[in-house]
Amino acid sequence: MTPRENSAYHVARQDRFLEVIDCDEAWRRFARHLPLEPLGIESVSLAKSLDRLLTADVVAAVDVPGFDRPNVDGFAVRSADTVGATETAPR
Repeated sequence: MTPRENSAYHVARQDRFLEVIDCDEAWRRFARHLPLEPLGIESVSLAKSLDRLLTADVVAAVDVPGFDRPNVDGFAVRSADTVGATETAPR
């Protein structure tokens, strides 16, 4: 087999993809190629904020509506917390 044929054989087999590595090593290899440090904080207008991330929570100064509406607000619960609960005996 000539060197060129041998090279084509290895490219076709893609031997480098047959190496199994653990998750930590995969992350190290991935992170080595990215700048992962924080970029800092800046204020931008709402119009320029598309595709950006928040660095802090946004909290409304006023609740809207100004009263509880549990029939439409909804509540999240873990199923493990509701085992054995009934309408007359909630947990």
